[in-house]
Amino acid sequence: MRVIFSDFEIIYMKTDHTAPGVFFKAKKPEGWRPTNLDDIALYSVLLRKRTKEIIGIEHIPFIERLKFLGSRLLSPMLRALMRRR
Repeated sequence: MRVIFSDFEIIYMKTDHTAPGVFFKAKKPEGWRPTNLDDIALYSVLLRKRTKEIIGIEHIPFIERLKFLGSRLLSPMLRALMRRR
């Protein structure tokens, strides 16, 4: 986290002991310039792993694509069904 937000003034950062993650507060300084993150593998929710690349949906495994698209479509469909009752 410190590397990713090295271009910010870190005000508060503490590990969350109840779940994976951190509590974090930072401030963007005047004259801010973004940190180069090209060499850092960030976690992709769609790929369910760390990756250095930003990929299009066509590169996501088929089953993950179905889950992603299904979750986006299912919610409006459920709302519509609930309204009909």
